[in-house]
Amino acid sequence: VMGMTTAILFVLAFYLKEKIDFIHKKKFLYIASLLSIFNYLGYALFSDLITIPVFRFLQGIIYTIGFTFTMALVLDIIPQKNRTGLIGIFGISGAITNAVGPFLGEKILKHFSKNPYQIDKEAFYYLFIAAMISSILWFICLLLANPPKIILLKEEKNLPSPKISDYKGILIFPVLFGSAFSTIASFISDYANELDLLP
Repeated sequence: VMGMTTAILFVLAFYLKEKIDFIHKKKFLYIASLLSIFNYLGYALFSDLITIPVFRFLQGIIYTIGFTFTMALVLDIIPQKNRTGLIGIFGISGAITNAVGPFLGEKILKHFSKNPYQIDKEAFYYLFIAAMISSILWFICLLLANPPKIILLKEEKNLPSPKISDYKGILIFPVLFGSAFSTIASFISDYANELDLLP
């Protein structure tokens, strides 16, 4: 269940790799942000053993659209001469959420738990409501964003399709980096508990 979101990202991103330039990206981002609002509301109100895998599956679709379509839209918007530096800035904005999100989440959980050293199950309701509010802000930001008009390309059927082997020279680096990053991010809190570290 934990790995479902990333697995769906992998499958859908691979499926979309040749289609994303021919799709109205902003429209799909609207759909993803609205789905995200209802998905987090679902977590808050209906979480159980049956529904959580369904919510994670939907989260995978939302994450794939949010991640790949936003990056593709950024590439459409940024002028070629500034592309490397500004994509770096865009990447930093994603890294900031990796730092700030868990910190805010922990603060919310501690605030709504009776004992700050033991999270109450009920506190997660407020965490999911906060995530829903974040998705509402995402939708509002999309409404306010006014990128230059992008002309959709016309798909040419006879172009050769890129293969995974075309990326084999660089593929190992993001796989190794991502594996180390996600392993530490997933298990650092369990490690802290093993060491009896207080929050």
